[in-house]
Amino acid sequence: MFQRVFILVKAIQKKAKRVALAGLFAGLWVAPFGKSAALSGLYAVPKLEKSFIKAEPIEKRAVYSSANYFHPNPYKYKGEISYSEMKEDLENLFYLLKTSYGGYEIAVGRGLDLEKSTENILEKFKGSETIYSRDFAKAIQEELRGKVIDSHFQIYTGNFPSQWLGFSEHKNAYLSDYFVEAEKKASFLSDNSENPEVQLFPYYREGVLSYRAGVLSVEPVQKISVKTGGTTGGKDGGKTMEIPVKNYPVNNPSGFPYLKEKTTAFSAYIRLESFLDMNTKASEKTFEKFCSAGSRYRSMPNVILDLRTNQGGSHSYEDGFIGSFYFNDSIYENKAQKDIANYIYSRKLEEIYDGCFRLFSYAVAKDMYDLNYGIKLYKKEKNEKMIEVDRQDLKNYSAMLKKQEKSPEKIWSKLYSCEEPAGSSKKAALNAAYENYKSAFNGRIIILLDRNSCSASEEICLLAKEFFGKEKVILVGENSGGCIEYGATTDFYLPNSELSFHIPTSVCSPFMERLDSWHGEGNGIYPDIWSTDEDMAETLVNITKDEGLRGLGI
Repeated sequence: MFQRVFILVKAIQKKAKRVALAGLFAGLWVAPFGKSAALSGLYAVPKLEKSFIKAEPIEKRAVYSSANYFHPNPYKYKGEISYSEMKEDLENLFYLLKTSYGGYEIAVGRGLDLEKSTENILEKFKGSETIYSRDFAKAIQEELRGKVIDSHFQIYTGNFPSQWLGFSEHKNAYLSDYFVEAEKKASFLSDNSENPEVQLFPYYREGVLSYRAGVLSVEPVQKISVKTGGTTGGKDGGKTMEIPVKNYPVNNPSGFPYLKEKTTAFSAYIRLESFLDMNTKASEKTFEKFCSAGSRYRSMPNVILDLRTNQGGSHSYEDGFIGSFYFNDSIYENKAQKDIANYIYSRKLEEIYDGCFRLFSYAVAKDMYDLNYGIKLYKKEKNEKMIEVDRQDLKNYSAMLKKQEKSPEKIWSKLYSCEEPAGSSKKAALNAAYENYKSAFNGRIIILLDRNSCSASEEICLLAKEFFGKEKVILVGENSGGCIEYGATTDFYLPNSELSFHIPTSVCSPFMERLDSWHGEGNGIYPDIWSTDEDMAETLVNITKDEGLRGLGI
């Protein structure tokens, strides 16, 4: 896969220097998000041959990109199609799955058989003169469900979330007011061993870390049965009780990168509502400020990163944030220092993402070229110049598309690879720097999550634990959305129904398996300490012992 490049940016605004670090996930679908105008001059051209795994020849056929400017009616679809049109669309979709979906072989291992699925769908609508496109979409979902377990994979049939058909189900937390003291946890679990659905969630109660009984469920739950067996003590000893549970509300995502920062004497609170770059000057300032947080707060004992409602977006934000704490500002002093930081960060990523891969094919190259050409058209409309990152992307994908047009292949490539330095002396120096480097940040990072924290918001949790140490990064809130095992998505529409499909090309499950608290697509990351929004400020005070956090309105 393309090398993940760690880009270092030094921006001077007015009389104050603002140091910003930013990473770039080359090829990420963000349409046209994820690349700040501040990122220029240090972009490394992706080198696919450096991360090549294997390739096989494939058929080339017409594909229809949903990238900017290319869908005839974005996020909408034709109401009705004929049987023959549906058959053509089905062939087109299954071609995309075979050649461009990163999770295809995994889905086949779960029982996916596209020939059988084709027969089933054709039989379902046999004899129909016209077919409603939404019924067609639902038939596809039924055939793929259970084999494709992927929160990024979606069918878009309209402008509202209720019209988006997905392929994973989220389990929400339903919490009771029944608490178990830490020393009685083992006894409680033993008493309830025949009812494994009942769980104990680490939770602060009156300043003491206890365990709160509850359940995780896709379907609504009103009460749970708890058996005490007399071992947990109290008046309820030896009873089986019916305990009411509640799913506590959370805020809705705004979808915009609003940034908020507050401080106390001992803690910095940083909230970012989205990792999307909206291609505006305001969002570029937000990006640079977020990615320079380490310059302001590296000496703080506690850094609280609030990613509740943040549904993800560009990896540039997470790389920039982590890099700004991991490295001292001295890395900006000269090119040699920047090269060292680039190498350390890239090699660390290569290690973390070992076993992850991404697919390239004719369809993927076509979509990524269309995406970046759309950025060019967008900039032209705004009378703005393309930044260097976008120009390089367009050039690279143009070359890749031409190669695929001549000799179409399905190519498996490492998700991340680190460029080895030329020259034995330089290589030895960089290797020594990597082996001996220690994080510039010695404090604690507390990341707040909820059910709407997805994708890049989940990825940054693992990256933070890998870079700063598991014991120094505490996850707080509720289980996240569960949307990270697949990524680097492409977007296509079907030529007749015009249904749009969000199709990931990468597989990241080996990456997430490094995090013990990851529980799969839809289930998400379980926090180290659970908390509802209404208890969050008190929970943070209990963790940090910083009384000043109560007045920040968290």
